[in-house]
Amino acid sequence: MTPHYSFQQLPHPDLPGSPGAGLVQAGFRRYRPDAPLDAVHCSRNRPSSHQVPPMTTGPSISPAVVFLGPSLPRAEAQGLLPPGTVLRPPLRRGDLDALPPGAIAVILDGVLEAGPRLPPEEAGRARQRGHMLLGAASTGALLAVDPRLPPGTVLGSGRVHDLLSRGRATEEDLVVLYAAHNLRPLTVPLVRLLCWADDARAEGRLAPLEAEGMLAALRALPAEERDPVTVARLLRRLLGLRAPATAGGNGPPLPDVKAEDARALLRRLRQTA
Repeated sequence: MTPHYSFQQLPHPDLPGSPGAGLVQAGFRRYRPDAPLDAVHCSRNRPSSHQVPPMTTGPSISPAVVFLGPSLPRAEAQGLLPPGTVLRPPLRRGDLDALPPGAIAVILDGVLEAGPRLPPEEAGRARQRGHMLLGAASTGALLAVDPRLPPGTVLGSGRVHDLLSRGRATEEDLVVLYAAHNLRPLTVPLVRLLCWADDARAEGRLAPLEAEGMLAALRALPAEERDPVTVARLLRRLLGLRAPATAGGNGPPLPDVKAEDARALLRRLRQTA
């Protein structure tokens, strides 16, 4: 059965009483408990099998348009982008229809509430008009594996895309609450824990059953309760000193895979500009 989600505005902790947080939510694909951890290209030592295709620009090509939200700080993204690139807020309905002729769209984050969420057919129309659509990190990775779109409509890259395309991660694992006024993440997306668990298992720090048990416990937390403090407390209870350093343990810190994927794609964009 296709899961149904409701969306809400949560008060931002720095703005008491203000509806300053939005829920980035997605979900159509269910977690496959039978998918082995070693089937995931998420380890730090494993290169992505989905490379970004060559990108060319020229006098007749409009500047690239990058849709960015909480996956990467805006200031950092601006330092990675080639001159002339247009940096936009998270993708929403109508944005791809409004692309200037010839523009490359780099999709990292998007608004996923039912009303303003980009319908997949809009991506299809953009591709038919000749736009190159590149996706990574979050919404871009989701669009690249959306079964309602023909393969190759959105060209995906990065660890998150690998996880989704292999059925090991779910769209629910990308859920994050963020502050609406500055797009600062307020919760921990479970894809970070998934990658950490995969690395821990590959390096012999966690047994397979321990890794799966940890992920099951984290997935049982409602999205609004996956704040860093709650997640750290749960990890310490389950793993003790083997917990990630970001949770007060002696293990490696949680990889920020969304940010890593976003950086990689933006750097490639700059190299080919």
